[in-house]
Parts: sequence; structure tokens; C-alpha cells
Amino acid sequence: MHIQLTIFAIFSVILTSSPLVLAGSPEGMGFLSLKSSEVPDGVKQAARSTFRLVLPSGSLVTTADLFGSQSLGEIIQRIEDMDRSELAVPDKAIFLSQLKACLNHNLDPCRIFEGIEDGTGFIVGDGFQMRTAYHVISSLVEKGFGTKQKPLPIFVYGPDEELLYSPDQLVITLESMGVSGIGVNSGEASDKLKDVALLRISQKIAEPIQASVVPVDPGSTVYIAGFVIPTLDRAVYGAEDSDGTSRVISRGHRLSSTEAHDRAAARLRSYPKAAFDELLKYLVVSTADGGPRLSGAPTLNQKGEYVGVYNSGAPQSGEAEPLRFSYSVPVKYLLKK
Repeated sequence: MHIQLTIFAIFSVILTSSPLVLAGSPEGMGFLSLKSSEVPDGVKQAARSTFRLVLPSGSLVTTADLFGSQSLGEIIQRIEDMDRSELAVPDKAIFLSQLKACLNHNLDPCRIFEGIEDGTGFIVGDGFQMRTAYHVISSLVEKGFGTKQKPLPIFVYGPDEELLYSPDQLVITLESMGVSGIGVNSGEASDKLKDVALLRISQKIAEPIQASVVPVDPGSTVYIAGFVIPTLDRAVYGAEDSDGTSRVISRGHRLSSTEAHDRAAARLRSYPKAAFDELLKYLVVSTADGGPRLSGAPTLNQKGEYVGVYNSGAPQSGEAEPLRFSYSVPVKYLLKK
């Protein structure tokens, strides 16, 4: 799951109120910090190799369409003057980098991406590789980005909205996408299995997370580590929320076929049994919590080895949901045979 923002919404303010806390927290609900004693050391170490990926996306629009007759200098100043309550730091960096590029190269008209994609990536392999969900970068790849001549303009962030690497500091290209060694060619399972990407980065920025091809049995504990948008509703169930800027870890167990069907039936009612059968055949389905911005995060075992790449779940809006499930693409389909 990821989040996409548009420049049309940057002046919006959303007001929320504190909800009543309900008794009891459903298993797997909420997010743990890296300081939590409930998280194994190996999982904590792996979580430190996850990063927040922020990049432009969507359609290209002119500044005239967005801001009327204002000059580039005026637009840049207007955005620079915004504080965190008006525009998040990473979003500001994305828009300013595009506007300043137009100004520096005297581009007229100035065309910028209207949206922002947000997801999680993690370091693997030789340390010069990063995995994420393909849908996080798909908008740019479809426009020709991802090659050595035209790298992906990804801003890499750590906790507390700290910009670690801008696109000119860390060159990122697309090495491969999708999976191999499976026979499914259509349907929802196929779409989710194809929704993985392997990126090549120009320098080592963290220790790689080791892969494990050992199957995760139903009932086994799994963890998902990365970044999630700010949440307020987990507290309703007595669970921990995400502050939106910290690395977080969710914990749950892999669902058996029966558990998954029961949960899907209760949550979605009319969800096609055949479609869920296909998902269970190829994907790791767990009770671990999720939400927007977590797309591309590693699903980890107790040792901190990654056993899959988080894709999405139900519900897909990030709200608290007792009867939720998270999908991850297993490692065995990601590694070259």
C-alpha cells in the first residue's frame, strides 16, 4: 500500500478528534517502535535497512495550470514559506526540486508532476540493490524513467523526515520487476505477484537484509517493517499508532487457508472464494497491520530475514480494521533460479 498526494491538496487541512478507546486490542493491530522489547533484535536490525521513498508521479501539468500567471520565483517563494502544517517536508522537496530545475534551465512552459508517490524500500543483495513494490515507481517507469540515462528521481528519507539522499546524491535505476518461476498469468494474484521491483543504487547506504527461502508456516509470527502514514484510530483498540515519520514494525501471524477464508468472508462477504484461493496459493497472507506508505516493505521472520515483500492488504485506506489481512510476495518467486 502506498500514498499518492496531489499538489491540488497541499492547502487542505484535516481536523480530527480523539476517539473513545475500546477494550481489547485485536491480535496484530497497531505498530511497534524499534525500541520495543517485543521486537526481536534481528527484526530491529533489519528495520534499520528500510527507507521511505518519495517521488513525483501522476500527470505532467504546467505551472500556469496550477498557479495562474505567477512567476516561477513567486511560486517557489510561496512553497518555501509553507510550514509543516501546510505542506510536509518531503512533499515540499519534491515540488521545489522540479520548479527550481525549470528556473535553472529557463524552461517555459514549466511542466511538473502533479502528484507524489510514497512507499518503503529496503536494501538487499550486495548492498547496491533495493526492493520495493512496483506500483510505487510505476508512474515514472511508464514515462521512461529508470534507465542509466534517465534515473528514477527518488528522494530517500529516514526517520523524522530526514532527507538522506536526493536524486543527484543517489542514482537509482530499475534492475528488474515482477517474478519468475510461476504459472499464474491472470487474476488478482498475478497482479500482486507482478507488483515487485528490484532497484540498483549507486552506493551502499545500509546493511542488506538477508533473504530466507524457508517457507513460513501458518501460525508462524511475521513482522513488516517500514514507514506508515500517521494514524489515530489504532488507539481506539488500545494499540499503538504510527506517528508518520518513524520506522515502525507490525506483527502478526501467517493465516492458514481456513483462517484467511473466514476473515475474508467476514470482512468482504462477497469476496470470490476462487480469487482468494489463488492469492493463498502464491502469497504470504498474514494478520500484520499495514497501511499507505508501507508498500514495498520487507516481511520478516523471527531472525530478521525477509521472507517476502509487502504489497497491500484489506482495507486499503489505512484505517484500523480488526478483520484485516496483509499480502506479501514470497522470496522464492523473487530470487533468480
